[in-house]
Amino acid sequence: MNGSMATEAAFIQAQMFFGVMAFVLGVSFGSFFNVCIYRIPVRRSIIRPPSHCYSCGTRIRWHDNIPLVSYLMLRGGCRYCGALFSVRYFLVELLSGIMFLAIFVSYGTGWLTVVNCAFASLLLVGAFIDADHYILPDGLTLGGLVFAVIVAAVSGSHSLIASETMTVWGIVCLDQMSRAGRFVSVPLPVYAPLLWSLAGALFGWVLLQGVGLLGRILFRKEAMGGGDIKLFAFLGAYLGAIHCLFALFVASVLGACIGLVLIIIHKLAGKDEYEEITLVPGRAAPMYWLTSIDRKSESGLGVNQSSIVDQAHLAPDSVTIRVARKTTRQMHHFPFGPYIAVAAYIVMICHDAINELLRNLFVLP
Repeated sequence: MNGSMATEAAFIQAQMFFGVMAFVLGVSFGSFFNVCIYRIPVRRSIIRPPSHCYSCGTRIRWHDNIPLVSYLMLRGGCRYCGALFSVRYFLVELLSGIMFLAIFVSYGTGWLTVVNCAFASLLLVGAFIDADHYILPDGLTLGGLVFAVIVAAVSGSHSLIASETMTVWGIVCLDQMSRAGRFVSVPLPVYAPLLWSLAGALFGWVLLQGVGLLGRILFRKEAMGGGDIKLFAFLGAYLGAIHCLFALFVASVLGACIGLVLIIIHKLAGKDEYEEITLVPGRAAPMYWLTSIDRKSESGLGVNQSSIVDQAHLAPDSVTIRVARKTTRQMHHFPFGPYIAVAAYIVMICHDAINELLRNLFVLP
């Protein structure tokens, strides 16, 4: 009895140790992810120059670059010039640590945990780049696609997609049994996970192409970016075709709910803001000012008079251009990539539960 209790206590301690290590490893990689998020879209090297303050240019020393800790100790500022760093640096490191820890809790120690962490890392970097720049670099999407296919080829039955492959194979065998009227057992080929990974990539690409085409027909505008389509091909290759459908469903629900909340908040508490640029003949530079539109006015064109520049002195042939800065209409244009990334991570964490659901649905052993 005492021996079993001691073994259980040792197991719990080992799990706690590996959990802490997973979190520490995650926040350490999170610091590197911040560099990737900032530099990849502007086509700068992620290796050189080393981390430095973007205000004074001073190189950040190692003791000022400890993930999470240094940000808190320096209160989010540069030690040399005092310039404040975005709180997002801290949040990305923390989020990365939590993601790695959740993967460890779900999958334990092993090769699958390592590749799942790499998969989650690509999703994290891609989501923040898409939120900032409305792009998903090919290095992340197509690179991720190649990564997923290699994992399926090398890991075989130990890859994440292998479990879905076996579920699909079980459905095929069940169909053969119903046709033959007797038990039929067909062994799963070794190359099946690789083939299913390639099929999943094709399915993900076609799925998002179809969604984009449908959106273009219904809304008469581009509904899906090319980066989102490549990202879904990556997800299909790594998660599998069936799990792609779950990811699309979760992403759509997330996008609808969060988008609706943002629009409601903006309507209740915000104002539509426009930047007005007046081009005056004879002036070398245009004149700028901010106009706030009050949506509660009867005409819908109520203007915050305190922000208006007296235009009486402007030349009659001057031209005023109004550019939207923050409007309700713009709330509809938040990129879909971050929702896809969150949905894919959720599906990856719940992969075994989804497979169990499918097996129970088709009464598979």
